[in-house]
Amino acid sequence: MKTRTTEEWLKQLGLQLPASDRERGEFYAPIAEYCNVSTATVGQWLGGKRLPGGEPLLRLRYWIAKGNVLVAELEKLDPAVKALGQLIADGELELEKVWQEIGYASRDGLFDALLRGHIPIAERLEKIREIVARHRRGGTSPAIDDGEASSKQVVLLALASLVKAVTPLADVMLSDEFSAEERQALRDATGGDGIYRLANMMNRLCSETARKAIKVYTG
Repeated sequence: MKTRTTEEWLKQLGLQLPASDRERGEFYAPIAEYCNVSTATVGQWLGGKRLPGGEPLLRLRYWIAKGNVLVAELEKLDPAVKALGQLIADGELELEKVWQEIGYASRDGLFDALLRGHIPIAERLEKIREIVARHRRGGTSPAIDDGEASSKQVVLLALASLVKAVTPLADVMLSDEFSAEERQALRDATGGDGIYRLANMMNRLCSETARKAIKVYTG
């Protein structure tokens, strides 16, 4: 699997932009929702006019990584630091509370670890591991009753399997191997807005915060 820097992945995404303003807006929308920025800001990122910083950059890196690719800056992080960044990017943990609990003087100290790859001192790294472990133990998903486990597990595993199957297919469809007309044919074959509807649901599944914050697409 190819590893690229954030800037390189942005350039790659920029090459895949649709021709029309409407389609570009649809392309930007899931990125904007996950990164908590406007679609205009995403357009500037992909156009090379402006690069993000701070929390938007953190979220952007993890959004890119959700595409089953490797982001160089994330791959260099300590596993616990990387896991912490994922929880913050997904909205499972609040940035402000995290840097204070770890013992940083400001959010910049945490950004040094999450964005710039600085290795935290031993005490802070141990605290990061504790926070990640505590979150995993406590979980954010409701427990599944034994009587419901079987049917819910079927849904969970079936959806996971479909996501894994569709990811490489979508990657191929987005490549230059397929024309704009063929991609439009795919949209038409899914009912015109089927892909957008699915993208909306997938983005809402990224985290519980996203599930509540992102509006349900109604067409």
